[in-house]
Amino acid sequence: MGGTIQKTEKSRFSINAFIESKENKLSGDSILYDRIEKIGIAYNNVQLVDTNQKVIISGDYAWLNEITGISFVTGNGLLTKAFEVDSLYLHADTLYAKQDTATEQKTYFAYHHVRIFKTDLQGQCDSLVYSSVDSTIWFYTNPILWSNNNQLTADKISLLLVGNEIKRMNLYSNSFIAGFEDSLRFNQIKGREMIGYFVDSKLSSIDVTGNGQSIYYIRNKKQQITGVNQADCSNMLIRIKENKVSKISLINKADATLFPVKETDPAQMRLKDFKWKGHLQPLTRADVFLWIGVE
Repeated sequence: MGGTIQKTEKSRFSINAFIESKENKLSGDSILYDRIEKIGIAYNNVQLVDTNQKVIISGDYAWLNEITGISFVTGNGLLTKAFEVDSLYLHADTLYAKQDTATEQKTYFAYHHVRIFKTDLQGQCDSLVYSSVDSTIWFYTNPILWSNNNQLTADKISLLLVGNEIKRMNLYSNSFIAGFEDSLRFNQIKGREMIGYFVDSKLSSIDVTGNGQSIYYIRNKKQQITGVNQADCSNMLIRIKENKVSKISLINKADATLFPVKETDPAQMRLKDFKWKGHLQPLTRADVFLWIGVE
């Protein structure tokens, strides 16, 4: 511990105050600490550091129980997880963590108005869970993710991290991926379930299972849009190159039509439930604090 500590079972201290254990360090402008219950409460300019997971949670108020391994932070809460190249920033009304005191594994929970920003991934949802046991992030209730030019939505979404890199994304039920081509045109992929695979944290391929539908635009060597392909197929395999659809393989009961671009109305080339939500996308770290409700 640091700061000014009285020789009592319950202490109040400040001025560079902190409580430090094997896994956590709690600091703030003012700290209350119960030596018997091993409960620490911090006020103002709070930081709760998980040295094992390379996670820092900051906010206005923090509560930590060293015996149960439970902690939470509220008031301008910001979770920062360090990666090799950059960091992921996450804001929510409440940030809660529970540590397994036997295995030292930790699960993080974010509740209400969740927003995330990473240079190659942004998103928002109502609640989020991250488990260090399997390195998986779960997004619940109206989740939306953006990966470069692609917008991904589903009833729930999971991200698998391997070696601090995104390796796989699962979209469960009512899966939809929209890719920005220009102000009028969008590539679209729809299906029951989807699995996206990443290389160097960039989306490289997508497996679509059940009720597959797609609309994607074709460009020539001069990058001019020449046509649009509309396809229905129960299962699909989509290849992504330079953040664009490069190839779609149709599997089982395929039905595809290629239209010259001059014969199509971009406003009519929309799959059911399409909605571009680019105005919701956090573009900077500071944007995670700017909640915009989903229509």
